[in-house]
Amino acid sequence: MTALQKTSVLDKKLLENMLYGARSEAKQLLSEGANPNAPDPRGRTSLMWASFRGRPSAVSVLLEEGADPNLADVYGDTALTLALMSKKGEHTAIATRLLEAGADMNARDTDGCTALMQAASNGYTAILEILLDKGADPNGQDEEGDTALVLAAWEGKDDIVDKLLEGERINPNLQNVYGWTALMCAARRGHSNILSKLLQDERVDPNLQSTYGWTALMYAAYA
Repeated sequence: MTALQKTSVLDKKLLENMLYGARSEAKQLLSEGANPNAPDPRGRTSLMWASFRGRPSAVSVLLEEGADPNLADVYGDTALTLALMSKKGEHTAIATRLLEAGADMNARDTDGCTALMQAASNGYTAILEILLDKGADPNGQDEEGDTALVLAAWEGKDDIVDKLLEGERINPNLQNVYGWTALMCAARRGHSNILSKLLQDERVDPNLQSTYGWTALMYAAYA
């Protein structure tokens, strides 16, 4: 579902407030009739901006006033996925609040990326645990075939790899469009701790080959 409504002057002020303003001003604008679901030119609503900017109190106010947590911008990002792209330090509190409000944890952006993949890529262990507990699919793949485990291995997120490997549902041998597995990614990037953890897992096949015919050992030698 995308945000396509027309945007009024009040709505524009509310959107600007999510970037720079105070919580009290946001409440005033909402009381005057600003639409919390009105989009900017990229389709981003006030809730999306509050989530991305790391403003948990604003997120709560907007949700209380009817903001829809499942609207998506032109890139397919929702408030939840934007919260997990944020580097503001409030991602866990905001993502938790959005999930409580009914945010769809399985929503995908235009690249096929889910909230679990965002959490894995950025090393957000606490919210990753919450998503897994709620049933998020650890084997979901984006448009390039990357899984949460592949992304975590590539980015060197040790704690995320640990948490994903704890699950019985995980398939650590899934390959992306280049034939790369999590093991190959860890080897190519020189993440020795992750490489060791994966090799100790009996489910991991070290002999798989990428589309170029390379194994994890070959990538390790190249790195």
